[in-house]
Amino acid sequence: MFSIINFYKFFPFDSAHQKLFRSDLETIGREDPSLGGLVLISDEGINITVASDGPGAEAVLDRCRKEVDLSDTPIKRHSAATQPFNRFTIDGRSEIITYRGDSSRNQPSLFSETDNSFLSPSAWHEILNSGERFTLIDTRNSYEVALGTFRGAHDPQIQRFSELGPWLDQNPPPRDEKVLVFCTGGVRCEKVVVDLKEKGYEDVFQLHGGILAYLEQYPDQHFEGECFVFDHRVSVDQHLAPSKINYLCHLCGDPTTEKRGCDYCGNHESICDRCVKLHGRSACSKNCLYHLNRMSGSNMPSGE
Repeated sequence: MFSIINFYKFFPFDSAHQKLFRSDLETIGREDPSLGGLVLISDEGINITVASDGPGAEAVLDRCRKEVDLSDTPIKRHSAATQPFNRFTIDGRSEIITYRGDSSRNQPSLFSETDNSFLSPSAWHEILNSGERFTLIDTRNSYEVALGTFRGAHDPQIQRFSELGPWLDQNPPPRDEKVLVFCTGGVRCEKVVVDLKEKGYEDVFQLHGGILAYLEQYPDQHFEGECFVFDHRVSVDQHLAPSKINYLCHLCGDPTTEKRGCDYCGNHESICDRCVKLHGRSACSKNCLYHLNRMSGSNMPSGE
């Protein structure tokens, strides 16, 4: 069984410490070949999801604790029968989550230890049950929202997180009621809350630990459907178990519930409706689509 650990932390992370941190994690990866996942390193902090059936995942967490205080950070733990990642990747970026393109050095409130915008899953649940007026905004991409979301949440219909800022500019939430924002694990909401507060919103709150933290305590309540995750599990159900109904399209990588036979190789694979409509045929890979187009003399795009 593979243990999965997921968390993030905003903190000023200088380049010298980043270099040593990366080196130590590379050593952990060499010592545990079962380790997979993605580590994002930035001047504004870290964003980590790792999995292993050995000591590697816990070793990564222990190393992070030596770098920064994680006592107030939700550490989400799940499990899967197989490794949900193809490899162990460490990636340096300007932001651990891209929003308006500005480093958090220009948003020092992200590093504040006195932020009162966080709502625990129990406090969030209480508000949803209260009957009071509020605006609920899903900050995730449209393909994530399609798999599951909180009842009554606004879906901005975005394809990437960097589109949310302009959407909020064009669709400002009401200022006379609470604004509640949420995402998978919480990292996206931190930047949204800072943005809204800089615009003068006072009653703006985020779900601490995100959907995953809520489902740990309140399965089959206000969240409906499954929660998309960025690995081979595709999504997790109400009890955080890997999905049994959602797959990744072999052609475009978007989630789908459909399995079809490939018109070229005959393999029965997950192929989404959008790809079938776009290309006019069922293909399980770009290679198969290329050969189908050659056979038919079609000039239709191969998706390259």
